[in-house]
Amino acid sequence: MKVHGVLLAAGTGKRFQKDINKAFYQYREKPLLYFSLKTFTSSNLFSTITVIANKKDLEEVTSVVRSDDSFPLIKVIEGGKSRHESEQLALKYLYQKKIKEEDLISIHDAARPFLELDVLKQLIGSAKSYGSSVPIIKAGPIIEKEKRKTIPNQEGIHHIQTPQTFQAKDLYKAYKKAREEGWEGVDTVDCISRYTKVKARVVNSSRLNMKITYLEDIEILDELIGM
Repeated sequence: MKVHGVLLAAGTGKRFQKDINKAFYQYREKPLLYFSLKTFTSSNLFSTITVIANKKDLEEVTSVVRSDDSFPLIKVIEGGKSRHESEQLALKYLYQKKIKEEDLISIHDAARPFLELDVLKQLIGSAKSYGSSVPIIKAGPIIEKEKRKTIPNQEGIHHIQTPQTFQAKDLYKAYKKAREEGWEGVDTVDCISRYTKVKARVVNSSRLNMKITYLEDIEILDELIGM
């Protein structure tokens, strides 16, 4: 069983800064995208790694990929107008490469640049054993906006992160049905849950695997890493 990594870097980053795709934001002298690439390649867990980029960013993403000698086998392809469409294009590309149906495909947000290697290894190990894996973290206090009160019974509430890993056959089936119905999900597990009977196996993750959405998130990232 092989594992194929997909990094989604086709977002516009409008909520981050108007004039820059956050994947190229320089953090400690490296673009944020670089850190996701480094984690994936240094893990030695993936047989292939594919980066999904906007058409206008293809050249710059390719430049980041070529900036490190340890990234020689990474393929950059054009993504879609939405996250779901980019996932579909990634799956189409891997299908055309004739990867085996029992192989695993692990789809990760490039906007989560500091996924810990130990967590990644646990996720792939879980997927190899059970056919799926999804990282989760316990949610912080949720406050009802109108009443300004903390919502009770929050013990079981968790946030889902990426990478979300499933067998190729299940992903092909789910995204084929989604395309036929014109439906788009918010993430991989959303589509899998809607169109297959696969139950995502959860693995505890950490806050360090946070998604960078706003420029202010860089300050939180600094606190988590430790300046």
